[in-house]
Amino acid sequence: CVKVIHSSCPLLHHLRPLRRCLLVMSLVRTGTCFLLGGFYCLAGTAHFPQTSSAATFENYCRIVPPYIPGSPAFHVLWTGVAELVLGG
Repeated sequence: CVKVIHSSCPLLHHLRPLRRCLLVMSLVRTGTCFLLGGFYCLAGTAHFPQTSSAATFENYCRIVPPYIPGSPAFHVLWTGVAELVLGG
């Protein structure tokens, strides 16, 4: 048997601030996710020479450590793709 709690129940009165706090936290979390997703998408597009200046692409290539196998341009491009996928 399910017991119905009326709005005059003191338990509900104490839970209202908690529900409001959880709603605000949920909205902040959602807003932060959209903000960070947008940042990752913008950063991901900067990895491609077609969408940013050639100097930016060259700067990204210069910071790839020399001990990582493969060409620096390849690593810059795949990390750009990863940022676009994870940001979207």
